[in-house]
Amino acid sequence: MDQIFKKLEISTINDVFNCAKIEQVMNIVRTLRPEISKRRFEIVLYNMKNTKILHQKNTKILSSSIKATTETPKPMSNICALCNLQRQRCELNVRQINEKLIIMVGWILLDYCSIKETARFLEPGGRLVCHEHIFETIFEVFETLQIAQMKEIDMCSEGQMEKIMKIVDSLSSGINFKGFSACLREFARKNKVTNGDLKNAGLTSQFDPEKSPKIEENSEKSILQISTTRCAICQKSQNPMKIIQSQNEKLVIVVGNVLRGVVTFKKAKPILAMSDQPLNFCVSHITEAIDGIFRALQREKIDEIRDSCPYMKNVMIVVNVMRPKLSSGLFVKIFQDFVKIHSKIQ
Repeated sequence: MDQIFKKLEISTINDVFNCAKIEQVMNIVRTLRPEISKRRFEIVLYNMKNTKILHQKNTKILSSSIKATTETPKPMSNICALCNLQRQRCELNVRQINEKLIIMVGWILLDYCSIKETARFLEPGGRLVCHEHIFETIFEVFETLQIAQMKEIDMCSEGQMEKIMKIVDSLSSGINFKGFSACLREFARKNKVTNGDLKNAGLTSQFDPEKSPKIEENSEKSILQISTTRCAICQKSQNPMKIIQSQNEKLVIVVGNVLRGVVTFKKAKPILAMSDQPLNFCVSHITEAIDGIFRALQREKIDEIRDSCPYMKNVMIVVNVMRPKLSSGLFVKIFQDFVKIHSKIQ
């Protein structure tokens, strides 16, 4: 662990989520475990380092599992039910069906298993689970719900819970969305998940007015006039411009500039409302849109972009405000085509 943190050149646990050198380590990780995403590895590092510090500070807890004696260490015998790796100890022996359900929902959301593969884990009896997997699954459920604080669990609507409840229903649990919310809150509390942990994991909330898009109702007052002779983004006419007619291309430009903070949702939506008219865009806004999406996805090359990118959900929040029914897979295709056409314009 210390060697990894030395390689990353970070001094605190929280820096894991904003480390510029993480990709150097990920090259090794992908060679050994191709299925592990950058986001998952960050969470594993965070939890393992956090656990190490807690153990060092809490000798009473430490001595209950690892005795500070000269005895020969016993061979590892505990096997995590999720990763199948041997541990000297697993952090939690999960027995309650509701706790198993939450873990499996998170595991499915992470795309680490299918619904059919959850059957054995949900059978009666205890299951040993690594500490980092507990945090990993809880964080993924929170991210899917677009919440970043414990109190926001009770603020979730049925609409927010729809994706998760489809998984819950498929597992034949017989639990409704209010029941799942209660189980999630209790499971997070039991495992001492704090608002600080959620913030450090980089989660954002749709209830935060500064981070979440404001979807305005259609009304005459909210429709702004867009000039067809000036740039649709900045309304200037002296810069080099390009005429764009395709709705898909307009969408990419708008999304990229919203992500960069160049344009607001209020000003962006009317641009897409003019579907039958070609619009002028500054060349700089087109290239900045491409850069904005690459940055949001934390990718540098177009062939690295997939709908399974860890940060795709953040981009799709913006996309779905503009075009609610568009899937991430289709947006990736639209963006790839856009980059091929416009990445070399001057």
